[in-house]
Amino acid sequence: MSEVETARTSFVIEAPNQRVWNLLGRAIFDSMGKGLEQMKVIDENNFRANLKVKVFAIPITMQIRGETSDITPPERLVTKLGTKGMGGLVNLNQVIYITLKPEGQDKTKIEAWAVATGLNALFKMALLGQVRHQAKEIFGIIEQRLKQWA
Repeated sequence: MSEVETARTSFVIEAPNQRVWNLLGRAIFDSMGKGLEQMKVIDENNFRANLKVKVFAIPITMQIRGETSDITPPERLVTKLGTKGMGGLVNLNQVIYITLKPEGQDKTKIEAWAVATGLNALFKMALLGQVRHQAKEIFGIIEQRLKQWA
């Protein structure tokens, strides 16, 4: 089993740090909206949901378990995602890190990266490319929404 970085990005938002922090949660959920179903908020740090995806053009439903493990407003957010599907064949754990740093008074630099853990060789060969693509797409939507709303 190994750990693999699946995506990394950084960008600047034309808004103060606190404003960007206030918009971040909404942007994250908006980025996951495509295919997300049956979202259930357990408490302020945990949620469950189903995610419909296509694997090799075959539609499948994945069960997601999310836990925000580190919230340090307005500087850092760390979320652990556990994803299971295909009768237990797919079992992926990811950690998503997002940091915010002020750049002057009216700009915020965001750095975001995702790390997949516990990957077996079959999963790495078959699905890692798709996981990387989806992580980059999610980060791209977060950036787009924050720039739009800031």
